[in-house]
Amino acid sequence: MMVCRDANKPRVIFFAKIAKKFHSGWEYYEQDTRLLKASGFDVKVCSSYISFLLNIWTANFVYAWWWHRSLPVVFIARLLRKKVIVTGAIHAFDLSGAPHYGSKSLFYRISVLLALRLANLNLCISRHQQQSLEMISGSKKCKILYPSV
Repeated sequence: MMVCRDANKPRVIFFAKIAKKFHSGWEYYEQDTRLLKASGFDVKVCSSYISFLLNIWTANFVYAWWWHRSLPVVFIARLLRKKVIVTGAIHAFDLSGAPHYGSKSLFYRISVLLALRLANLNLCISRHQQQSLEMISGSKKCKILYPSV
């Protein structure tokens, strides 16, 4: 099925490296897609690096989930001078004792750090997460966007 793109709307790539079925099956991805569309964007959902590479050329900016999985996307988008917004959930430490940034692998921590620094904007769901991400990255490009009204 061929879908025509509305050339009058700015195009955003919504990237999340997850199985395609979860983009419409998991509420937070679905809400972000609806919000981007309601904001007047032509949204192209990409769940693989190949799909991203095929579509980056016509995108005005990139909205991505999960810093560690989005590092290649963030890097390529920035090379092509595209704006990048990344969101997800990372904590420098977790009061419950659950796995956290400091307890993950070195590769994970490096990919998160680089993506945090390279992104134009990092969206956080709480003040605690904002402080954690700013502590990890040394960057002030972290802003809170609460998930409920």
